Amino acid sequence: MDSDIINVFDLMQRKESDLPTRLASQEEALDELTCTEPRLGRWFEENTVSYVLAAFNLSDEDFVEVFPDLKHISAVQRQNIIQAFVDHIERCPKCYRKRSFDLEFEGRLESALQENREELLAKLDQSGADEPSEEEHVIYAKARFAHNS
Repeated sequence: MDSDIINVFDLMQRKESDLPTRLASQEEALDELTCTEPRLGRWFEENTVSYVLAAFNLSDEDFVEVFPDLKHISAVQRQNIIQAFVDHIERCPKCYRKRSFDLEFEGRLESALQENREELLAKLDQSGADEPSEEEHVIYAKARFAHNS
């Protein structure tokens, strides 16, 4: 890792060289399925299920910052939406599989981060405070990796 940017995908590929192929295969599998309620399922098309659920569970202030167009939705309404998401995921084959793929990916990502912790900490020390946080890497990692495959 000679660049100033920490490429987590490279860390993951060290252990699993077939990762891009696996991710592409998962995307193809999802494309073959149809969401039973697209109004809810569309939220998971560009984001991980964990991210969507966590985003709707944010404080009112943080939620409005992330989703300014949805500032009219109260915390109680968001909890109802979260429950609707959870219920939908359990009933919809496409979203259920998406959640499974997301959880698998997040596990692999966490494993790569833990296995390379010392290297990452050293790199962060060298690069300074302007680098994205680990949480930002986790949130955006899957989207970036899909574009690399």
